[in-house]
Amino acid sequence: MKRILILSLTLLLLLGLCACGAQEPEPAPTEAEVTEAPTEALTEESVAGTYESTLWFLDETITLNPNTSYTSSDGTKGTYSIYSARTVIMDPVYDSDPDRQYIFTGDSLLDTTGWVFDEDDEFGLAFSPDANGMTSQTFQDCIIGGKMPGSKYGWIALILENDGSFELRLGDRYTTSIDIAETFEGTYSYADSILTLSYDGQDYPLSVTDDGRIMFLEYRKVA
Repeated sequence: MKRILILSLTLLLLLGLCACGAQEPEPAPTEAEVTEAPTEALTEESVAGTYESTLWFLDETITLNPNTSYTSSDGTKGTYSIYSARTVIMDPVYDSDPDRQYIFTGDSLLDTTGWVFDEDDEFGLAFSPDANGMTSQTFQDCIIGGKMPGSKYGWIALILENDGSFELRLGDRYTTSIDIAETFEGTYSYADSILTLSYDGQDYPLSVTDDGRIMFLEYRKVA
């Protein structure tokens, strides 16, 4: 039975290969879709600070300066602009580095550029938990020839089970195959638009939009 389950998950992941492609910005969630809205108008002074990626397998630090310049721990530099009451867009110096767009929640930045779980592999459904916050869905995302910010990998998959367990896989996607390099297992819960992954004794909350997109690339303000 376990062998059948593994084969089924592998088939789902391979079927979802077509969902990965070159990095193209996706439409950002509307300002009403993400909770914890700032109560004051967004300014360079209020958004300035140092932000760190929140998930345990990611390691990136972004510093926004009051003069609209920014730096990232991966060496990227450029300027940022406040696009609306809650949207920040970073424009790197080099054209080879794509622009990155974020929703500012008051104490964190949510990346909306492309690293978002927007639909599952089996049906193309958004995150769809039952009344108990449980679901059985597999999500994946990747950038061909690129890397997830803060990671050495360009492919990620999140497998949620009805029993409240999850499996998270990291690796790289090729034309007809996936190289799975790391796997993490834990439990999850969902309430009030927050999907919480519990791994190795720690909780990692992920914001979920009104239309069911899981925003897993978040940067918390630390200074």
